[in-house]
Amino acid sequence: MTTHQSKARARVLPWLLAGALAVGLAGTARAASHEDRSDAAVMAAAKISLGQAIGIAEHSAGGRAIGAEVDNGNGAARIAVEVASNQGVRTVLIDPQTGTVLATRATGSGHHDPAGADTD
Repeated sequence: MTTHQSKARARVLPWLLAGALAVGLAGTARAASHEDRSDAAVMAAAKISLGQAIGIAEHSAGGRAIGAEVDNGNGAARIAVEVASNQGVRTVLIDPQTGTVLATRATGSGHHDPAGADTD
């Protein structure tokens, strides 16, 4: 390779890397944006508010909410609320249409009863 080709490659390479990085970041932003729109659609169609879901979860788990999010697990939209109490942190899954507690589990345990009984 000639010196001229090396210099040309050295000038072009940073631009190619910057372009590849920009395309990758744009793809990530699009994916996050799609997820945000999906979560917003779930909450817009919900019969209960996020505040109501948090209240239901706090009452059910006997503690204070420390986080909440829309969970689209298994194709069914749910509101997942993490509640801290003297017994530890629990995740309470709430049906956004009815406000029913679908399941309660110790956070990170991965074991839950779909009928809503605490299995830990």
